[in-house]
Amino acid sequence: MTAAAEHRDLGKANAPESIAGSSPAAPLPVNIDPAVWIESLDGMATEATLYRWVSQPRFQHRLRERLRYRHDLAPIDLLPGQDAADRTLCQLDADTLPACIRTAGVIAHANAVAQEIHAPRVAALKRLLGDDLYALTLAHRTHSHVGEKVGDDIEAFEARLERDGRRCLRAWGDSQPAELRAWLRLSWLGQLADDGADADAADDAVEIARMAAACVQSRAEDQEVDTSRDRPGRDRQEGDRHRIAQQGFERQGSDPA
Repeated sequence: MTAAAEHRDLGKANAPESIAGSSPAAPLPVNIDPAVWIESLDGMATEATLYRWVSQPRFQHRLRERLRYRHDLAPIDLLPGQDAADRTLCQLDADTLPACIRTAGVIAHANAVAQEIHAPRVAALKRLLGDDLYALTLAHRTHSHVGEKVGDDIEAFEARLERDGRRCLRAWGDSQPAELRAWLRLSWLGQLADDGADADAADDAVEIARMAAACVQSRAEDQEVDTSRDRPGRDRQEGDRHRIAQQGFERQGSDPA
């Protein structure tokens, strides 16, 4: 197992059979950042030892309680109830956070994408976003900046997607009760808090974050059903999208789609 895979497993160590919530069988409300688990031990054990501990029931409750008291976290039983979208946002991890950020950014800028009518630019955007996210822009163009343009620099536009997607998720996190925010700060919210984005998020940023989470969850469920897709092939295609999409914009075609 690679180091990256080990860190993902540790971050997800909140499953019922792993580090538990308010009882040995209950999950944690968020995926704790692996660095937080390691820091909580104060050098008492190596990272490798911690990975062994999280698989042993007799250590799971102790680790969880140590973390809770160290960060003055509310008992899980006292946290507010959540719907499916909120639960998905709470459980974002190193694998799903980038997808949710990108989806939120696409929804926030949906109108700019949907109003493009020239064939080369439409094709370039489809290559950049993929079919699923491009279709999402047509369904959510009312949740975006009115009058915004994609512009000629597709890399700059993609940076705006990332920036505003992060702002939407951060706005959702900041809107949660203080007890849950404290847990989230040990997960992805702590990672987004220092992104340097000084502008305010969109008025409907919280709603956009929830819609993005619902989309991410739906795609995950579809992928579980469809096991015939070629993941290595998709990964290679994703790596080519930036280059091909930029070439499409540079051609500056003028024929309508």
